[in-house]
Amino acid sequence: MEDFGRSVKTFPLVGAVLGVCYALPAYALYIWLPSLGWEVPRHLASVLLLLLPLLLTGGLHVCCSLGAAGLHRLFGERGIHHLLCPVYHRRPGRAYR
Repeated sequence: MEDFGRSVKTFPLVGAVLGVCYALPAYALYIWLPSLGWEVPRHLASVLLLLLPLLLTGGLHVCCSLGAAGLHRLFGERGIHHLLCPVYHRRPGRAYR
């Protein structure tokens, strides 16, 4: 628990770095590349930007954004929820109700 307390101090810095890592590709896809004459289709740029947090954080928040019930319906009783979530529910039956 002591390590977690010390790591909390770095959360804003990590958030700022991730924010810059998300903003630069968005700027490149929507502003910089079109100014050079390279039009990236909007749907392709959107998919790339949606996959970026998954790639940069290793799926840390995928279970929260999809929801436990959605993962349960997609992948079965245990599914991949226990692999993606860093804090897996101790009683998985309760998470799906």
